[in-house]
Amino acid sequence: MKMWLRLFTVLAALGVFLPMMVLVYMNAWTMSDGAERPSGEAVGRKVHYKSRDRLNSVGRNPKGLGWRDHLEEKCEDMGIQHSQKINHRSFNHIIVDKKYKVLYCQVPKVACTNWRRVLLVLSGKVNVTDPMLIKAGDVHKKYDKHLTYLSDLSLEEVDYALRNYYKFFFVREPFERLLSAYRNKFQGQSNTSKFFHSRYGKDIIKNYRKHASTSSLAQGNDVSFFEFVQYIVDKKRKEALNEHWCQFFELCLPCLIKYNFIGKYHQLENDSKHVLDSIGASSLVKFPTRAASYHHQKTSDVLQSYYQQIPPHYLGLLWKTYYPDFELFNYTIPSVIRNLTSAWNRS
Repeated sequence: MKMWLRLFTVLAALGVFLPMMVLVYMNAWTMSDGAERPSGEAVGRKVHYKSRDRLNSVGRNPKGLGWRDHLEEKCEDMGIQHSQKINHRSFNHIIVDKKYKVLYCQVPKVACTNWRRVLLVLSGKVNVTDPMLIKAGDVHKKYDKHLTYLSDLSLEEVDYALRNYYKFFFVREPFERLLSAYRNKFQGQSNTSKFFHSRYGKDIIKNYRKHASTSSLAQGNDVSFFEFVQYIVDKKRKEALNEHWCQFFELCLPCLIKYNFIGKYHQLENDSKHVLDSIGASSLVKFPTRAASYHHQKTSDVLQSYYQQIPPHYLGLLWKTYYPDFELFNYTIPSVIRNLTSAWNRS
């Protein structure tokens, strides 16, 4: 009789506490999947990160969508998020500032050097408050050791930063950026340019120039813009595009990482101020601005003088190469380039 009494007591207790335990577990699960859930979701090895803050909008696209909605729609339309995957090597372009909880994806030829200057000042590891006191060459070499990259962190730290840090990068009209890279790396005479002459120029001349001179093959220092374009659009090219002319969507993975802000080069000063305001650093450092005495040739004239060297067929191939960037970031072909081919004028 006592045995049955004990059994009844145990069952009665389970009848009260077991449902309570289930309820507690269900509530905890619901909270973890609701408002308190971290702002990213991981499935397998492909990670799709969501951001709490707004993404910069430089107006609205023709459909009237906000910039974030436009970006997400285009990523889906082109299937980019299904074809790309994040791995640790994807993060060697993203600079981390743990103090300000910032991730900056650096895009060469889009004010990258000045943003590195700013982040070096904020790091407190250089004894200056004016970013322009840091020489451009030192930014990329001598002081690079003071910058931390996302690829330097553990997987756990990467996951936390992508979910919680303020993430941003800057973009520029793709054809304008491509020409800027060509002029800087192949027409310059700096030590950096000489590296590009040797690393890329010699092969470009070998593959795309008929009857190349011995001197050109040996030095690689006279690559024409048309030869450079042929190299860019060549489907048989075995190596990936260098970061200076790689597409934005490949460098910064905006279809997988949801950035808080994507700035535009043509409004660099205002957009940079917004970033510094957003991270609470605008009182400590100012983004460098061009001196009032700075003069340069009109962008449209420069674009026309170089792109008129490119046959229409290759202009079409070049557009296809950078098509995702045009679509994702709401750019259109500059009119001076569009006017170079009747095919684009009919569209």
